[in-house]
Amino acid sequence: MTFKIARTYTAAAPGEWELSVLATVDATIVSAVCLTEEALLDLAKDADVIVSGVREPFTRHVLEQLDRCRAITRGAVGYDNVDLQAATDKGIVISSAPDASVDEVSDQAMALILDCARKVTILADGVKAGKWVAGNFELARKLRPMFKLRGRVLGIVGLGTIGRAVVPKAQGFGMRVIAYDPWVPTAVAEPLGVELVSFDHLLQEADFITIHTPLTATTDGLFNATAFEKMKPTAYLINTSRGSVVDEAALFDAVSKGIIAGAGLDVLAVEPPGPDHPLFSLENVIITPHSAYYSETSVVVYIRRGLEDAVRVINGELPLHVVNREVISRLDWVKR
Repeated sequence: MTFKIARTYTAAAPGEWELSVLATVDATIVSAVCLTEEALLDLAKDADVIVSGVREPFTRHVLEQLDRCRAITRGAVGYDNVDLQAATDKGIVISSAPDASVDEVSDQAMALILDCARKVTILADGVKAGKWVAGNFELARKLRPMFKLRGRVLGIVGLGTIGRAVVPKAQGFGMRVIAYDPWVPTAVAEPLGVELVSFDHLLQEADFITIHTPLTATTDGLFNATAFEKMKPTAYLINTSRGSVVDEAALFDAVSKGIIAGAGLDVLAVEPPGPDHPLFSLENVIITPHSAYYSETSVVVYIRRGLEDAVRVINGELPLHVVNREVISRLDWVKR
């Protein structure tokens, strides 16, 4: 039996490395960028394994028509573009690569914290615009509020793999770290020197809040107008997780009205954003283009993991990181 692998995030022909991996199994590969349900079904309706990215709409409508599909393997951390319940109902394994860019994303979170704290982007842009303002009142206006990081409180929302990686980096700058994560026990947090607190407590106490939670029905819009009202007026919000965790209209109001001091974002609800996005008008909101995942090392892991997991599935093995583990007991193709 020849298996069919569908790659839905690229139209590129398989390269030398992919061909060498495919040579180990009896499989063919087809590739196309699939950003609609129709495109997904055209390419992958009869696929045995789908190697996907983060933008394809794996809705219940699509998943219910994937009658041959064993697994959707992903070289990415997030999986919010997949209807997990529908995949589980259909008996399709969903995998991810949560270990692919832990250092990169946690580094980016710290970079945004440092940028907000030291106003690096604001001041560098001013210099390029011909405003060398050292030692005068214009500089003081641009710098406020500015505090040294030592002694500041960092609140982490989501103390998973990436959230935990942020902890020693922040502590290295002398920050005290608190966290909100209802799924993490005290026994995990205490050895890290992290105090677990309620969400409201974190909002009220943190000088910087960094988000490292997946996008779920519970976290969608978690940072809304009510949340911003509870934050300090000198506090900054950092988001390297998923854009929709933050209500962007509420964030615009909070920053523009001085309810909070600013934000550092690597993600937005709609990507790419339009050129007239309201947050672009705010000097104290730093936005990077969903690039936190990237390094010369991590991009190799992302590219390889999905196909390597696809080969595992064809060989009757499970991917390295299964998201919907409740489906495993129902699988008749897994070697026991």
